[in-house]
Amino acid sequence: KIREYDLDGNRTGRVMTIPKDMAKACLQKNKGFESLTYNAVTGLFWTTTEDALKKETSLEGLLRLQSFGSDLKPAARYFYQMDAPSKSAEEVADAKSYVHGVPALAALDDGRLLVLEREVYVPNGTAIDMLLYSFGKAKIYAVNPSEDPAGVLRKSLLASFQTSSVSLANYEGMCLGPTLPDGRRCLVLIPDSQGGQSGLTREYVMVIAVRRS
Repeated sequence: KIREYDLDGNRTGRVMTIPKDMAKACLQKNKGFESLTYNAVTGLFWTTTEDALKKETSLEGLLRLQSFGSDLKPAARYFYQMDAPSKSAEEVADAKSYVHGVPALAALDDGRLLVLEREVYVPNGTAIDMLLYSFGKAKIYAVNPSEDPAGVLRKSLLASFQTSSVSLANYEGMCLGPTLPDGRRCLVLIPDSQGGQSGLTREYVMVIAVRRS
């Protein structure tokens, strides 16, 4: 469920009407709703699941970007194809820690969406193995639902970066920040270190300055 709270942390009683084919029973374990964004100009909320729905696992990485109106009822929906993971199924099964999916969205005034794809890998093995081979990869894509009314959304790479064991971070939150004096807009990313999992992850906030286009 996605519930509404007031600024004091109390439930208002309003709950988003989740489409039946995205209900809890349709989600992969621990791969449900990670992202939620709202834009006051368009008046739309957006969310998606971290990974594909159970019935679509054969279509690896195919997600549904779902919008909701101010009444919290479903509006439009679009398909989004994630990039393939860099690790094989065998490597993932043997990993000490691994996550891959879409944890965050950011809605823009012109109707476009920014989509964060991230992959974090910590291998099993010695401390040296973890120091040498752990990584966190992040890619931020822009999509424009108004230009893709059907099919899979076309995406344009906005930014990408990778962190290693000395600065490993699992980025799971993203929002628009202030506009700089030169006209660039800040995009702020925040990680979930999960209590310093594996003794490696940290809370490194990332700020990306984006030039308007």
